[in-house]
Amino acid sequence: MKYNYIVVRYYFILFLNIKLEILIEIFVLIKTIQLIGLSIRIKMVKEEEREDTNELIIKMRGLPWSATVDDIISFLDGTNIKNGRAGVHITMSREGRPSGEAFIELESKGDAEKALRKDKQHMGHRYIEIFKTSRSDMDWYVARSGSNVENVMDECCIRLRGLPYGCTKNDITQFFSGLTIVPNGISFVSDQTGRNTGEAYVQFINKEMVESALKKHLDRIGHRWGKHLTGGLR
Repeated sequence: MKYNYIVVRYYFILFLNIKLEILIEIFVLIKTIQLIGLSIRIKMVKEEEREDTNELIIKMRGLPWSATVDDIISFLDGTNIKNGRAGVHITMSREGRPSGEAFIELESKGDAEKALRKDKQHMGHRYIEIFKTSRSDMDWYVARSGSNVENVMDECCIRLRGLPYGCTKNDITQFFSGLTIVPNGISFVSDQTGRNTGEAYVQFINKEMVESALKKHLDRIGHRWGKHLTGGLR
């Protein structure tokens, strides 16, 4: 009788141990499934956030080389740009000149849609292409572009006002005879009808040239004074 009791107790304990191991395995399996599910949800959320972020970045192409951050903000009037001026990234070419392209970070999808409606509209006499792009594309171009375009332009660019309306690029080149202007470094400012406003931007190769150019303030171009000759873009 005692022997049978011991045998029964042995198998009962063995049964409990096996059941406990099974319960532990089931518990571990459930936790593993929960962790996998959580990992998948986190990954999906991150991908959705990345997609949402990509939806909020646009690229502008065909900008006048004299275009500034303020010009772009004005052109996109009615849209909310993330971080204000810091959300506008004008890129530069390998030669250190404005590339005519810019990336803009927007606050919402609605702002992106508003900006895209301005595709093919004119800034001055040039029509601007606007399309969606990705953050990785923006980051790559901005990192490759390097210098802040406005700083470079402010250092090497001057603004001319009071020009004769028939003034040509050759007239300006002759006006600054002896000074070196970068290739295609003269840009006239036009109104919405495409007519010259009597203003122009001129980009020189260095700051020393700019200082020499500023000495020609109030000199004549044709029958008009080259007045309001100022450094920078403003």
